[in-house]
Amino acid sequence: MSPDAVDKNIQEWESRQSNLLLMEGGYPHLPQRPTLKKITQEQKQAVNQDKLDNVYTQRNTLVVAFALAMEALGHKVGRGFDDDKTKDWADEWRHVVYVELPDRSQISWHIAPKDLPLLDMLPEYEGKWDGTFVGRSPEWLETLAE
Repeated sequence: MSPDAVDKNIQEWESRQSNLLLMEGGYPHLPQRPTLKKITQEQKQAVNQDKLDNVYTQRNTLVVAFALAMEALGHKVGRGFDDDKTKDWADEWRHVVYVELPDRSQISWHIAPKDLPLLDMLPEYEGKWDGTFVGRSPEWLETLAE
């Protein structure tokens, strides 16, 4: 699922949840009336962040599985570190999975800090980022058929 699709799903979920009320104590048919409390923006953001984190963990797991499959087919893959100093990122966000495709192009994905243990299954990458953004579009899938 693309980041745009994830954003759209989160926005749809937020709009459905915006009127959600939590019931605290009692039932309407009893003398004590329930107290209604709106979900705070912080609570919505926490739920959204958890969902987004889970989506990225699933993605990262698939990325590593794909890399391992490509390695088994004889392609160059591995984990690396993005040392581009022009990016204002914390070091923990600079871990990358690289996969070289059959046409010798390269795709790569940055991995979230909480998913770094997944990278233990991969060898160190013996190259550098080639400067392309091929992995951001589905065209790279076509190279697998070659």
